[in-house]
Amino acid sequence: MDLLHNRKNATIVRVVAILAAAILAALRDKIKQISYPRRDGPFSSNGFPLVFRWFSVFPSLRTMFETVSDALAFPKDYPSLFDSVFPGDRIVIVPDIFAASRPELLAETASLVLKAGIEPDHVLVLLTEADERDHGPTLRSLLEQADPGLRIHVHKPGLRQELAMLGTNARNEPIAVNREIVDADVVIAVQKDGTGESAVFPRFSDSETIQRFHEAANREKSAAKALRKTLRLEATEVSGLLGIAVTLKCVTKGRKGLAFEASHGG
Repeated sequence: MDLLHNRKNATIVRVVAILAAAILAALRDKIKQISYPRRDGPFSSNGFPLVFRWFSVFPSLRTMFETVSDALAFPKDYPSLFDSVFPGDRIVIVPDIFAASRPELLAETASLVLKAGIEPDHVLVLLTEADERDHGPTLRSLLEQADPGLRIHVHKPGLRQELAMLGTNARNEPIAVNREIVDADVVIAVQKDGTGESAVFPRFSDSETIQRFHEAANREKSAAKALRKTLRLEATEVSGLLGIAVTLKCVTKGRKGLAFEASHGG
């Protein structure tokens, strides 16, 4: 009797396992069926850098590629990346220090830009010298696997030929950022939420500006509060001058990993 009972239980367990596997497979297939075809239209991407947030809903089922693809396809109050870029556009991916430490994220983002119809030699990932030293080799390897034409550019803030002037701040001081950002048709900025800092500025500005921000960050809270507020406003102003329309922010979600959401505005 016990042997029969055990066999019955084992059969039930096998049936449940088979059903569970079938359900998981169906979910995976459903997710993979989602496609984002380009739509021809009058929308121009010129002057509208793209920044996005993404949400990891089913981390065990969804690959990073699928998760980022959803975010780029359905940003809030902004056209899909697959509708808003066109062959010939120059795309620059600009990470903050958090995103730069995740080469797989940047490589997947670059791969999706290719899927949107952009030529590989028109896609560039911008890094600081520290990013290049710590994560450059891994990122180069991942980009090579995605497409040998994908490029990395290392920002050198001490070289004037690296920079382009956007305008002046409230103190009539020049605002300069990396020329690749200014010349791009679309900028995809990737940054962590809650830091109050921009992926673009001052990370990819000139040496003097970067030093000014670092000095403010190292001051005592009471002495630095007003200055930090001024500098944050300056970073927001830079986003406006660049025409950044949507900003990507990464949110940590405990053991589930990262969550992101695409939204309109710098």
